[in-house]
Amino acid sequence: MKTSKITILLSAAALFGATGVFAREAATDTRNDQLKQAKERVAARASGEKGYPRARLDMERVRLGNIIDDVEAGRSVDPREIDQAIERANEAGR
Repeated sequence: MKTSKITILLSAAALFGATGVFAREAATDTRNDQLKQAKERVAARASGEKGYPRARLDMERVRLGNIIDDVEAGRSVDPREIDQAIERANEAGR
């Protein structure tokens, strides 16, 4: 009887832990998609520019690419940094 209670508790803990991992992965995938879309928007804007405006957009594209690489590699990225990068990408070229 005591062993079955322990087994049930361990199973429940494993289930709750796995649920948290899946939720984090879904959130990470969403943020990664947003970053990729922002990078595509910046690249599209850069294609029609010359000189300093293009260089600025290219730098933003590279910055977004580095954040995407970090997220995909599983490195820790500050959520504020992601939000700021997406915001800068939305404002770039306006």
